[in-house]
Amino acid sequence: MWSWLDIVPIMNKKILSVVASAAAVAVVSLTPVVAHAEPRPLDCSSQLEVTPPDATSAICKGGAGTVRAVAICGNGLKGYGRWVNIGVRSYAFCLYSSRMGHSYETSYG
Repeated sequence: MWSWLDIVPIMNKKILSVVASAAAVAVVSLTPVVAHAEPRPLDCSSQLEVTPPDATSAICKGGAGTVRAVAICGNGLKGYGRWVNIGVRSYAFCLYSSRMGHSYETSYG
């Protein structure tokens, strides 16, 4: 005949096995993955354009990613150019207002 005392060691081993497995999964899932840094856009600049009027342009000459021009307008708004690849110039315009400044944004932030 068996007793509960015979089953306890077996149950303890199973419980210990489940706890150890859960701990292993937790450790693996919390281990940070090594991030591979993407190359950033490099050597970026923006400038005011004479033609067309109230335009701004931006370009990045190296690295990887995308860039877009930002026109800072007199009415407090901003005009955004389209996202372009490295080596391509982006143009932004102020609509219904004169251009007051210039800047750029890159895909890297």
